[in-house]
Amino acid sequence: MGITVWIRRFLLSGICTLCICAVVAVFLSCSTASAAPSAEEMQRALDTHTGFMESLEILNPLDQAAYPPDFAPPLVAWEPSGFAQEHWLVRVELKDRSVLAASGQPFWRMDQDTWDAVRALAVKQPVRIHVTSFDGDRPAALGETRLSVAPDPFDARVLVQRIPVPFLHAQDNPGLSRWLLDDPTTLEPPVTVLSEMPHCGNCHTVSGNGKVFGMDIDLHGDKGGYALTDMDRDLRLGPDQFISWSRYKPDQPRRSMGLFTKLSTDGRFAVTTVKEKSFFIPIDHVTYSQLFFPIRGHLAYYDRQTGTMAALPGADREDRVQTSPALSPDGKWLVFAGAPLNQELLDAIGDRKFLPANGRYIDELNDLYPYQFDLYRMPFDQGRGGEPQPLAGASANGMSNYFPRYSPDGRWVVYCRAPTGLVQQPDSELWIVPAQGGQARRLACNTEPFNSWHSFTPNGRWIVFSAKQVSVFTQIYAAHLDEQGRASRPVLLDALAEHGAAFIIPEAVPADIPLRSIRIDVPAPDTTS
Repeated sequence: MGITVWIRRFLLSGICTLCICAVVAVFLSCSTASAAPSAEEMQRALDTHTGFMESLEILNPLDQAAYPPDFAPPLVAWEPSGFAQEHWLVRVELKDRSVLAASGQPFWRMDQDTWDAVRALAVKQPVRIHVTSFDGDRPAALGETRLSVAPDPFDARVLVQRIPVPFLHAQDNPGLSRWLLDDPTTLEPPVTVLSEMPHCGNCHTVSGNGKVFGMDIDLHGDKGGYALTDMDRDLRLGPDQFISWSRYKPDQPRRSMGLFTKLSTDGRFAVTTVKEKSFFIPIDHVTYSQLFFPIRGHLAYYDRQTGTMAALPGADREDRVQTSPALSPDGKWLVFAGAPLNQELLDAIGDRKFLPANGRYIDELNDLYPYQFDLYRMPFDQGRGGEPQPLAGASANGMSNYFPRYSPDGRWVVYCRAPTGLVQQPDSELWIVPAQGGQARRLACNTEPFNSWHSFTPNGRWIVFSAKQVSVFTQIYAAHLDEQGRASRPVLLDALAEHGAAFIIPEAVPADIPLRSIRIDVPAPDTTS
């Protein structure tokens, strides 16, 4: 785990790389330039200290965060106070004793014995962790956080895409993106299952049973290329493992890329957005690097059993946008995001693929081009479709509602809600609503700012999602969800955090998934001639 991940806000908020390196060098030299006091010596100094101490911000764990009982020992991280000779005392309060640790850097990983003791206590009551910053031998700042342990295991691995930022840099350099499979129950680094991508690739997904893999991959200019194949330890994606959404009604206007594809739990069906036109403005900024949402498009499905590719009746209207689908676990129902066509936006972008930002940032662009989606629920019925109905609680609420996901038991839909838009919205929050509609609630796992793409673990007791709580670069969090749909404060998956990169599209896949590598066995196009 790199030091730069945890030297938080003043490092990750725009300070130049030279400054970052200089601060890192200071921390690295702290422990060697002078002998730091032991943890016991610092505790004795703290016990007799009576003067004022500043407040120290603990970045991880977040206060009241709930950890899975089978997670690896957590990382405690805090924001340095900036004293000239700074070092830190960490104190973990157990039932009948305290564990002390000294650190010369602004983070500390619990050892296994301490974590075992914390887990035994934290299932019953929160465990307090104190961090004291010392300026030389003087206690100077103090912070506290509390963590608990939830009763349910984290029965998943997390498949994510790691991309450089901003978005256009990633788009122009697909070989820099990597797909990682992380096991948060160990301290082993994530497995890189795909790197040096020869084609432009994007959203990946796995069926709920873990047996089918899907991924957007452009092949030789075909933006509708989609890899769809049975899961294996070593996936080899040749021509036979691809379908193309472009073959959906090719004689009609607009080619199909296939946006936000989702698979049925058994992997038989893939549902996507076709005949789409997107409103896209790339932004040259690492925090929010695009304004993006479809302004045309409807839903179509592909049946792996019959080879059928067809429009989904009821979600195939030409006077509306229908996108971001999600199938219920039993395959009977589908929820999607929909909105009426907006002629002003259609006229604004015309035949262009994107508009220039002209120096504008995401907030100003949101004000210039507002667009809101509602969630709709309809029968899927093996592609026969039905009549969509607004999903009560996630529609007609004056907000944009999108990215729905069913819980594995089919009781809940968790979705994103923001004032406008669909992708990379600073004010995006996670909300939950009964699957049939009803009272929607804001989940307690939301961070400040930005909470977006999410998925459920197979047991339905954890959701993973993307956020920017401790960095301008997107990172991955996990939060517990009880039977009443109440979420805990989230925990950071610290292996999926890196300065200069965003971790996106977290998919919680079954823990026994065999996947270890993906290889594209289709040559990249020759761009030299």
